[in-house]
Amino acid sequence: MILLDSVYNTESRITRFIRRFEMILADGSALVQEIPSEKYFATLEQIHKWLDEVICY
Repeated sequence: MILLDSVYNTESRITRFIRRFEMILADGSALVQEIPSEKYFATLEQIHKWLDEVICY
């Protein structure tokens, strides 16, 4: 797997990128798949808040 075209937005804390899978099959042909993806990076403060909410219930 290769990650391509990664772009991070500091305001939304979201990274957008493409996951690319490449396989060479037994017959010599190539199988390639590109999957657009997003990843959100929470702040430590948000994680603590989420944990506090779960523990309180």
